[in-house]
Amino acid sequence: MHATTYAHSLLNSSANAAKPAAMTIDNAMRKKTVPASYSMSKHAKREMKQDSRLLDLPPELRNNIYTYALATDDVIQIPASGKPTRPPLLQVCQQITDDATLLYYSCNSFNISAGKRLKIFRPWILSLEEKERKCLGPVTVTRDVSGKTATMVAELTTAIQQTENREKQAEVLGVVRQRELEDVHASHQVLTALSVLGLDPERVHFDPPPGPDARTMIAQMFPLQVEKLDEALLRYVERLLNGLWVDFMRRNKAGLLSGNHDSSVRLSCESVAGLRSEGYTDREIFGRLTRVRREGVE
Repeated sequence: MHATTYAHSLLNSSANAAKPAAMTIDNAMRKKTVPASYSMSKHAKREMKQDSRLLDLPPELRNNIYTYALATDDVIQIPASGKPTRPPLLQVCQQITDDATLLYYSCNSFNISAGKRLKIFRPWILSLEEKERKCLGPVTVTRDVSGKTATMVAELTTAIQQTENREKQAEVLGVVRQRELEDVHASHQVLTALSVLGLDPERVHFDPPPGPDARTMIAQMFPLQVEKLDEALLRYVERLLNGLWVDFMRRNKAGLLSGNHDSSVRLSCESVAGLRSEGYTDREIFGRLTRVRREGVE
């Protein structure tokens, strides 16, 4: 019997005792996607586990079925909360969760708007187990400038048009530059600490947010009326800042991949196993790693 047909049959028959659940899985299988809002009741999970022929199959065949059910051609968007909804199949029972979770993370691609200092990216990665981080598929990381920086950029674009106000331009530009340097430095610390805790930097790709590049945006400004120029300049400066952040992060990533770690990072790599054996969680270890690096810089 063809593998996909067999997978369809097994997943459908496994939920015979819970017809609504079976119908939902059946429909999702045809589309190779699962409604994010759907969750199975505890009773349906228990009945599905008890009546499942899926769990009686050899591991290799189960893996083929899990891959078919969980892999998607669409990039999975990580929400701003940093807490994505896990597919319903991974919520059926502990054995299926143990069998299929690594396949889910390894056979899919992800996208996340990481936030200032990677504050959204960080909790998502730390919510994964180390083995899940190590097998994670490609992750595209973008960033938008923070709200405070955007406000300052708006002030800067106003000052740019007031050509006589050179002092104001320099003042605002200096503050914006300092905030961006702090963001880059903190983001580098986060990426380094997460790589020590099992994240493969090679799987992480830093890209600017969707939209026209800076050169195109300049060309688009010329026909604009004066009243619309402020907003166009604001978008342009934000694009420049995001582009600079992406360049810095790509260089930092290249340094990690080349083994260009400072002594504190090498020491951290050696001490993580010891800290885990003492009962520290990865979140606590992450806090210690980033604190040590901040103190080293200061």
